[in-house]
Amino acid sequence: MKKMILTAVLSLSCIATGLTALETYKIQDLGTLSYQVSDANEINNNGEICGQYGYNDKFYVYYWSPSLGLVPTEIQTQFFPHINNKGQIAGTIDVNGWTFKSYHPFVWDIKSGMKDLGVPGTSNWGQAISRSINDEGEVLLQNLSSGKINALYAAVWKNGTFKELSHSTILLPRNITNKSDVLGLYLDNNTAAPTIYSTNTGSSKKVILKDWAIPTDMNENNQIVGEYYVRSEDKWCGFLWDSKNGIVIFKDFIPTAINNLGHIVGHNSNKVPLLYKNGALFDINEMLKLSKDQNNPWQSVYFVKDINDKGQIVGYGSIGGSVHACLITPILQ
Repeated sequence: MKKMILTAVLSLSCIATGLTALETYKIQDLGTLSYQVSDANEINNNGEICGQYGYNDKFYVYYWSPSLGLVPTEIQTQFFPHINNKGQIAGTIDVNGWTFKSYHPFVWDIKSGMKDLGVPGTSNWGQAISRSINDEGEVLLQNLSSGKINALYAAVWKNGTFKELSHSTILLPRNITNKSDVLGLYLDNNTAAPTIYSTNTGSSKKVILKDWAIPTDMNENNQIVGEYYVRSEDKWCGFLWDSKNGIVIFKDFIPTAINNLGHIVGHNSNKVPLLYKNGALFDINEMLKLSKDQNNPWQSVYFVKDINDKGQIVGYGSIGGSVHACLITPILQ
């Protein structure tokens, strides 16, 4: 096991958005375990991270913590893993090898290792991928069987039991909160809208907007972000929605994740990684001023995928021409 840490401390000057007068960030290399590439997919509120490392078409799940560094699981996967605040990772394995593909969700933790969860036993489900895991250990699944609609079905696994969610009210599941609310998509011939499905009550709430909206993430306050189709302009934009304030449309910002403070990470149409905070957008590479620090080996941050409630951001970027997972952490002054 290697613990690879490389830190550069950089500054962000204040602009009139509520940021502190001098907000300093550090960017940290999570390492690659001598493989070609690594990326970081999610970070919990304890600073634990899950992601992938590998080369060519072979990628493996890793767990990273501030104390242990990058821990390989040796679990081969083609799908992004997910992590909860207890350090449990949910992911997807191919139980038949890469030649005859049959996907099952799994749960892993550093004490117990991996557990194959299998798939729901009904005829609609032949294989499944994991989409999210909450702090109760509930794993959100998406069907991956043949058939255009079947492949969008949702289910939740908890303590060895599968619960299929109503196909008529929720498809394309995205994540599950600690309140057991599931974010997904309501879809019919004329509407594509975010929907929040309560696994406790079986009730759902559609967020019907003027045009189509495809959700990507939801926080514990049920604030939703995603992509929004502006029909009059024939253009996909980003959006932020909550029940109190309605919708905010971002003309050139596609969100990937939102934390419980309402801070959002994503990218623009040029694939520039961005942070939305206190009503303003920040170019993360400009914010870090990587090109102006002669002692810093990072060429660029390519993509940001998640942000926790401490404002820590994960994604991947370039060091010496190689793609490495990165952790961007604000330092309080």
